[in-house]
Amino acid sequence: MNVRPFQDLSDILEDELERQERLLRLVRAQREAIVSRDAHALDARTNDINQIVAEAAAAESARHAVLREIVDMLQLPVSEQTMSHIAEHAPVPHSERLEFQQGRLQNVMTECHELIYENARRLRRAAHITNDYLMTVTGNETASLRGYSQGGSVSDNDDRPNVVNQRG
Repeated sequence: MNVRPFQDLSDILEDELERQERLLRLVRAQREAIVSRDAHALDARTNDINQIVAEAAAAESARHAVLREIVDMLQLPVSEQTMSHIAEHAPVPHSERLEFQQGRLQNVMTECHELIYENARRLRRAAHITNDYLMTVTGNETASLRGYSQGGSVSDNDDRPNVVNQRG
């Protein structure tokens, strides 16, 4: 059996694992920029993330070509054309490496996916708070803001918030 395609796949997966680990570090840095409200760092991390996503998309065709070669060589039916089955059929030194890389990729991508959703939630929340603040400051009416009476209770008559200056 020709082991070269398995070696090529392993090398490609190693590159992808490195790329995904860089992405995970950037997503963590993006979270820190969101928490610290550092717009410049957030913009820079987002640009870095976009670059890695473009690299991953460019590498996808090479990965698919090697996978196709292995599937054809092993004559795997469609139902068995998975990384697990490929690793199962790979020669011994490559099978262990492919299984390790598959597991590590799954872990890194799962953690990255969770952080991306957390970052998106934080950004949506920050945008909502900023929007509410701007509506309050500019005096625009909005359904989410309600006015208050002099006693401090919610007023049904006026939807604009009352602003009290510091002089009384």
